[in-house]
Amino acid sequence: MSSTRRRRVLTLDEIVEAALAILDREGLDAVSMRRLAEHLGVGTMTLYHYVADKDELAEHVSERVMAEVVIPGEVPTHWREALSEIAVRTRDTFLRHPWIFDAFGRQRVATPSVLRHAEQTAAAVEGLDVDAATASAIAGAVDDFVIGHAMREVARRRLSSEGDAPLRLSDEASALIESGAVPRVAELFHRVDWFGPPPDDFARGLEWLLDGIEAMLTASARSG
Repeated sequence: MSSTRRRRVLTLDEIVEAALAILDREGLDAVSMRRLAEHLGVGTMTLYHYVADKDELAEHVSERVMAEVVIPGEVPTHWREALSEIAVRTRDTFLRHPWIFDAFGRQRVATPSVLRHAEQTAAAVEGLDVDAATASAIAGAVDDFVIGHAMREVARRRLSSEGDAPLRLSDEASALIESGAVPRVAELFHRVDWFGPPPDDFARGLEWLLDGIEAMLTASARSG
């Protein structure tokens, strides 16, 4: 079989893009050095001339993805505009690469783009008239909203890809609805998309969150 493979010179970028294509199409568990080599039409050992192992490959893929989150050029000077742009770029990146949620907790190495993203986030909140812990909590709250929203959207898309099957109730949950113990849920159950909000809910939810942060900053400034 190996004799049928084209012998050619690869680049690291080509390998990373191929790995990313497999990840985006098939998910985290689909990528192995053998699978990647087959995709590229080379022998598995050829890949080890470019990356030491799968962990090093994961670092390069992580860097490639996190580069999409980084704002090109200067970070907006107003904290609200800066956090909004970071939030939108983060959400869009996560939705393009939904396997990233399965990768949480596995990556142990901070790549340059991770540091650039952290630097931009720190720059977004450094001008706020709050202590460092509060500034960090504000950035974290926006991150949590973005990640949570993107996770729900990914779940909704995965459910839709399985034939638009409705959310199934366990026997115990069905009995709970029939008992009348959860009347509001019973009323809404068949007409609510439990696996994700409409697309415009992201912008609206982010606006609500930033409004709340701004109100807190204003109240703090008045009391100070």
